[in-house]
Parts: sequence; C-alpha cells; structure tokens
Amino acid sequence: MSDSSAINLKTIDLTKDVDNQSVIELVSETIIPGPMAYSYDRSPSYHSFAMTQGLSYELYGAYLNKELLGITQITFDHVYLNGTEMDIAYSGDTRIHPKSKGRKIADSLIAKACLIDKPVFGAVMSGNHIVLDKKLSDWKKVGVDFKIIGELKVLLFRAKKRKIKYQIASIKDIPEMYKLWKEIKVKENLSRAYKDEADFLNSYNTQGISLARTVLLKDSERLIGFVSVWNQDAIRKIQIKKIAPIFKFFTTILRLFIKIPKENENLPLQYSFQHCFHPDALKRPEMITQIIKDASSLAFMDGALLFSIGLDVNDPLYGILNKQALDQNKVKIICYDPLQEVDKLAPGVYHFEVGVG
Repeated sequence: MSDSSAINLKTIDLTKDVDNQSVIELVSETIIPGPMAYSYDRSPSYHSFAMTQGLSYELYGAYLNKELLGITQITFDHVYLNGTEMDIAYSGDTRIHPKSKGRKIADSLIAKACLIDKPVFGAVMSGNHIVLDKKLSDWKKVGVDFKIIGELKVLLFRAKKRKIKYQIASIKDIPEMYKLWKEIKVKENLSRAYKDEADFLNSYNTQGISLARTVLLKDSERLIGFVSVWNQDAIRKIQIKKIAPIFKFFTTILRLFIKIPKENENLPLQYSFQHCFHPDALKRPEMITQIIKDASSLAFMDGALLFSIGLDVNDPLYGILNKQALDQNKVKIICYDPLQEVDKLAPGVYHFEVGVG
C-alpha cells in the first residue's frame, strides 16, 4: 500500500448509508486486546451512539482512495471545571484498521480533530504505562501535547437478581434530583452543566436511559443520592472476539454457575449514568453499597451479567466501593489545552460517565 502521505483526512458524513456502514465495519474489525479480546458493534447507526456522548460531535476519517483506514471522534459538551461552566471537547473512539497499524494514521487524525479553540479531554486505558507514554509522546510530535491530569477506575459488579430496596425515580423527583446535581456536581470536574431543569430531564430521554431505571437514596424524605442504569444494547454492544487459553479454561468452569459469553457472543454489560451523592450519603457506606446492589439488580432484570461505574480514585465513593468490585480497570484522564485555561484550575475530583467513549 502507499505511504501515509497519500492518505486523505476528511469529515465523515454519517447521513450516507455507505459511510455509516464503513465506519461500523471498521469499528467492529478493530480488536481491543486482552485475556478476553473484544470489539464494539455500533450497528445499526454510528450516529445514534455518537449523539449520546455529548451535545454534538465531528467524526474524522482517514482514507486511501475510497477505503476507510481509521477514524477519530471529537465530541463537544458543556461542563463544570473547578466550579466554572466551560465548553470543552472530548477526544475518543480512535480506531485504526488492523492492516494499517504502524502508519501513524491515529496521530494524524488526533492532530486534525484537536484543531479547535477548546480544551480537549480524553480517557485512556492505562494497563501498560510504557504504551501510554509512547502514545502521548507521538501525539506531542504532531503538535497535540496531552497531559495526564487524573486517574480513574472502572469498577465492575456482578448483576444479580435481588429485591430492589430503595425507591425508583419518577418525573416528580426531577426538581429534587436537579437541585442535588447542581449542588454536588459543580464541585466535580467534567460533570455536565445543564441549562435548567428541563435540560436535566431531557438527559433521561437518551436511548437506553429512563427514570424507571434510576434508584434514589433518601434519608427520611430528603434526597441524598441517585444513580441510573444505562442499557446501550440498541446502540453499542461489546462482542467477545478471542479468549486466551488459560482464561478460556476458567470461563468454562464458571459457565456451570453463571452465564459467561463465548467467543463471537456479546458481553451483557450495562453502565452507570449520572451518579450523584451528597457528602451525607458518603457517611453511610452501607447505603451506598445497597444502592449499587439495586442498580446491579436493575441491570440484571434487563439481561446484564455485569454493571459498571467509573470513579476518580480520589473520590470518597471509590473508597467505599473499590473493595466490593468484582474487577477494576485503570484509566488515565488526559487533557490538551491550547488556550492554557485548564492549567490554571485547581485540581479536583473528576466525574466520569463510563458509558461515554
């Protein structure tokens, strides 16, 4: 094949069926390695998934003639940073076709996507710090100097059949939920800053999310926390591609007790959405434990094997839940700040939507 100088970078128009299908196929063919290697299935519409990630987005593709070799997405949102509302962007969903690895296509796509006048944030799995350091170094060479600014953990809990103990939300709870969100999340970086109560309510109309899948935590009649369960099966599925031999042995044994997917089957995983807890709730770890159990039960009722929540390692919520998790994965928060605004902000806890990205 020709070298990277012959590759054309351009915005992808997902209203065209042929472009939508080529993006879906590329994402499906990009394997994330590990003991249980997997890929994402974004069918039937990549756009449907992308629109759940923020207020708007741009998708860039790398083409050789008419062949799509790679993509990256930049998503725009309005969030809190150190108590200040700010327009920011997220970089994510960078996928390079396996046959085009090593051609620096990802670097070129990232450089193009980050040509904006806003701080750009990302979340990068960091099981191997050498690989992450090289990736950041390569991006710096093309003019995009991402810095590591925080660390998250994605906690996995087994979804089990249990009786729901706490109250399920309804539309009448929105005013109190929105009030608590504004009070708590203004102090947590990258929490979405909603325009008003109606805008907050609209977030629960996102595909796979509803108030009926939201658990409330109350102290007497006072709301002190809530968490929702996000079922993304209609817009994004995780397909197991290859299971390592030693891992395959253990999963075969475990299938005698619980349903674990085989190769070429989907992993039934659901995600937390808009978790929010008052400091008074964090003084009651038994209540925090129970609401996560309730959320896991809601996920189970909708067909999930696992329920996940992403937390800043400095978040007191992580201190309560980390030892109860079935497994956890390390994620680094990175930021490229062309305006040098974020560097002026004091460090703080980051809010992370594990179903985004």
